[in-house]
Amino acid sequence: MPFFGNPTSVLVYDHLYAHSVEAYAAKRWRQGLFVAGNIGGGNIYSGALNDSDYFAGQTKFSETTSSITDGDLAYLTADGGYNFLQSAGGSTLGAFGGFHYWNERLVASGLSSIVPAGDPGIPNNVRVITNNVKWHSLRAGLNARAQVTDKALVTASFAVVPRTWMKNDDSHHLRGDLGRTPNITMDGTGHGVQLDAEARYAVYKRAELGLGLRYWRLRASGDIHFAGGSALPLNEFESKRYGVTLSFTSRW
Repeated sequence: MPFFGNPTSVLVYDHLYAHSVEAYAAKRWRQGLFVAGNIGGGNIYSGALNDSDYFAGQTKFSETTSSITDGDLAYLTADGGYNFLQSAGGSTLGAFGGFHYWNERLVASGLSSIVPAGDPGIPNNVRVITNNVKWHSLRAGLNARAQVTDKALVTASFAVVPRTWMKNDDSHHLRGDLGRTPNITMDGTGHGVQLDAEARYAVYKRAELGLGLRYWRLRASGDIHFAGGSALPLNEFESKRYGVTLSFTSRW
């Protein structure tokens, strides 16, 4: 009978509030072909880490919380596709495929013990864990553009990620027994979905303001290596981000 549970350790980074700025560009041809892409980055300014450990039978023997005191994110997307439906009014429906890169780095500081209760904590000015995850994904999906009026339009794209490659470096700064940082590494493969939708309104002849929604979710399984040791199973690793987008688009 195993001594530790399955999973043995569960780390949850939650309420990761962020701001980001991105640049977007697209080129469309009358025949229906198009290429599009974006690149962006920003700051993760708030959040929390919950770290729980389990004995066999999923009996919890440790649970701690830490604050996210620093972080950043970066991403880019490159797609190519074809609009197989095009109306005289400007509405389109097309299919696309491409590549997506997504990186998030988080610094967790301080520590408060929940289980066992009363254990001494660590001040919030002490780094505990730095987590750095990178996703490289292939994606394919559908995009639509509906010209509602002469000035108003709605765009939406839905992408399935049939294959994504994840690499995560976990640096436990207070664990000298694990050696040099990053002292825990993870790698795996998985899948996911990505959704972007936006309503735009023309404020000038070739300039539009937009308000939209974005949802990304990637999930992988694979291996964990502690201090360069042999591989242990990684049951699940998931990154999820969603929020509101505000855009200014100029066409020429």
